[in-house]
Amino acid sequence: MISTLIAVLGTLAGVVISGLFQHRAAGRTEAAARTAELRRERLAAVTELAGRISAHRRAMYMRGDARLRGESAERVEQLRAESHVTRSEVTEPLVRVRILVQDPAVRAAADFMVAATFGMRRADGTTDAALTREGLTAARETALDAHDAFVDVAGQYLSV
Repeated sequence: MISTLIAVLGTLAGVVISGLFQHRAAGRTEAAARTAELRRERLAAVTELAGRISAHRRAMYMRGDARLRGESAERVEQLRAESHVTRSEVTEPLVRVRILVQDPAVRAAADFMVAATFGMRRADGTTDAALTREGLTAARETALDAHDAFVDVAGQYLSV
């Protein structure tokens, strides 16, 4: 009778221990899946922001270039409207980056990239460098450099 009782208790202990190991393994698997999903979301947000800011930078350059070449008022207005659309498209991915990425270097690089690109325009609606092609090109290059810096910093952050 005692040997049967010991066998039953041993079996129960084995089941409990096995269950605990399975529970811990499942928890680790779930945590790894959550971490992988968060990384994918961060990568998507960073990639989308970089793409949207590139589209806006291009729109701003085309708008400034059209002014410098003396294109028609209708064409300049069309490009202006396009630049307003591309600017508004930057908002969502920027917010996602700010929510998903807490790293100060990535956030600062994102903010600088956006400011450099938005800086291609003045409050009066003209391009900062609208008076000269050199000024417009310099503003574009500053925005491009900021974009590259953001991609580098974000890439380093995501590679960890």
